Amino acid sequence: MSQENVEVVRRNLEAFQHGRFDSSVALWDAEGEWTPAMAGAVDDRVYRGHAALRRYFEELFANFSEVRLHDVAFRDLGNRVLALYRLSVRGRDSGVAIEQQGGTVYELRGGKILHGRSYLSHGEALKAVGLEE
Repeated sequence: MSQENVEVVRRNLEAFQHGRFDSSVALWDAEGEWTPAMAGAVDDRVYRGHAALRRYFEELFANFSEVRLHDVAFRDLGNRVLALYRLSVRGRDSGVAIEQQGGTVYELRGGKILHGRSYLSHGEALKAVGLEE
């Protein structure tokens, strides 16, 4: 099942960065929880359920005209998948481009994403799953 989990996460990230919200949300459990790095760090914000996930995507793409993941590498961790990448975003109003490393840990159950949490560096994401850089 774990290789199938990697494929679910890969499809989720692909849909996400191309703004295909419904395709991405369909890969999440109805009770799925998403904790983005910035919102999670600032105000402990967690998006629960499909409607909240759609709201997160809409808010994100309202602020950024471009969101891209580059050099994505997946690590199969059984019922969890670690995705490490380089993130590029461009502010919708400012046009300012930002690029940085990032990582996300996904937990899956029954072929659906149950929980996802993103991190602002590869090191933080690796540490979250008990691995070293």
